[in-house]
Amino acid sequence: MKPLDRLSEYLGALERRLRYLTLSRGAAVTAVAALGLTIVAVMVANQFAFSNPSVVGARVFLFLGLAFALGAALVVPVIRLNRRHAARKAENLYPQFEERLLTFTERVEQTPNDPFLHLLAADTLVYIGDLRRVFEAAHARLGAEGYFLFTVEKADGEGFELGPKRRWRHSEAYLRRLAEDAGFAIAGLVAAQPRREANVPVEGFAVALRR
Repeated sequence: MKPLDRLSEYLGALERRLRYLTLSRGAAVTAVAALGLTIVAVMVANQFAFSNPSVVGARVFLFLGLAFALGAALVVPVIRLNRRHAARKAENLYPQFEERLLTFTERVEQTPNDPFLHLLAADTLVYIGDLRRVFEAAHARLGAEGYFLFTVEKADGEGFELGPKRRWRHSEAYLRRLAEDAGFAIAGLVAAQPRREANVPVEGFAVALRR
């Protein structure tokens, strides 16, 4: 199972658990309200010796009170409970998520087949030589106006090469050519120093590609 599928399954399980808790709590509140309203209705009707008007009034009072309690404690909370609510609940319990669950949920609701607005590959592509399939997959996965952000180490010439530290280097011309072939617009391609080695900066590029 893919990580995104596991995350979606986790949120679904959390939503079902919250729904069960909401139903249980709502049923308990409704039962307590029914008991309290019944006692009040009986006491009021008793003051009028259980005359017909008092009994009818007590029944109407009990019916309206139960309807309100049922709606407020059960129906409305269940209707409001959805995947986004479950994500927000998890975010409140575990602030370490830093609203990632909520962002993921909102993106899935807006574009079910494409939850990503941006892709970030910081200091990752140095372990891949030919980036053509990476660029093509990123372009296919991103939504409209999405950005693919990454850094690479710099190579001279027109292509890519394996450096002495077993990390791949990529040239500016190569990156521009692959971006164009994949259908990206180059939003930014600037010289950068993605890492330091023996306290010496390593020359590279920081790249932002827009779908």
